Amino acid sequence: MMEYIPLFMFFYLFNPVSSLTSGHQVPSILEFDKDNKIQTYIVHLAQPEGTGFLGDEELEKWHESFLPNSTLDSGEPRLVYSYSEVMTGFAARLTAHEVEAMQHMDGFLHAKPDVEHELETTYTPQFLGLSQANGTWEKYSNMGEGITIGVIDSGIPRHHPSFSDDKMPAKKANWKGTCSFSNFTCNNKIIGAVTFASGKKKTPPVDTGGHGSHVASIAAGNFVNDALDLGKFKYKASGMAPRAHLAIYKVCPNCSDSDIIATFESRPSKMECILSTFQWVASRGEVLQ
Repeated sequence: MMEYIPLFMFFYLFNPVSSLTSGHQVPSILEFDKDNKIQTYIVHLAQPEGTGFLGDEELEKWHESFLPNSTLDSGEPRLVYSYSEVMTGFAARLTAHEVEAMQHMDGFLHAKPDVEHELETTYTPQFLGLSQANGTWEKYSNMGEGITIGVIDSGIPRHHPSFSDDKMPAKKANWKGTCSFSNFTCNNKIIGAVTFASGKKKTPPVDTGGHGSHVASIAAGNFVNDALDLGKFKYKASGMAPRAHLAIYKVCPNCSDSDIIATFESRPSKMECILSTFQWVASRGEVLQ
């Protein structure tokens, strides 16, 4: 039995495509058929036994054997992608009739039209079940009211609408935080803001890089009506706890260990203050958490 194995493998190595398909190729449908416009389909195939050795070229040839031809009349190639890791199959430019004809070929499982997705920037509270009727905000947290979130990062912009105190409850009477802004008075949203800079010349805790603003708005940004979603549509945006207060501790752009530790030391004692969870990844690869 063993003497036949080398010959068998030799045949497969030099005939990978012919051994994987049977029958005829899919009949071509004219591109100007108005009822069957060309579009991209994702085609799932059953992986035949003994095909793990196929290289990229052999894999593409196998996938192309399912197609009516290799190019459209426009000159575009029909095969868009060949898949072998995430799934067995390919993406190709086809008509509905061509996909229907493909269903009779050995190895075909199913096909679906390609779908384009849009990025979403304001749906996280809804996705997490916070904002719906009888959701977390309504049942348990009252949108974070009464909580103070301390953000240790690169500061915060003073006049951004996400940090207005519209409809915000008053801060607790025993809050002892410091507000180190110039030409700006902290409000019921930003109830404290201070910079730590290892004894160097201290700057106001204004964010000039954007990271601290991003983190603070995700955690406790107030409601902003008519927020533009990628410049297209207007929605209501907010953080996860829009009625929580913010205490801002600016330690970046230096982001030194000594400054970060000092912020923990300076936190007003005996206050209910949640320090936002974060990881500082230093250039040397260490993580201070």
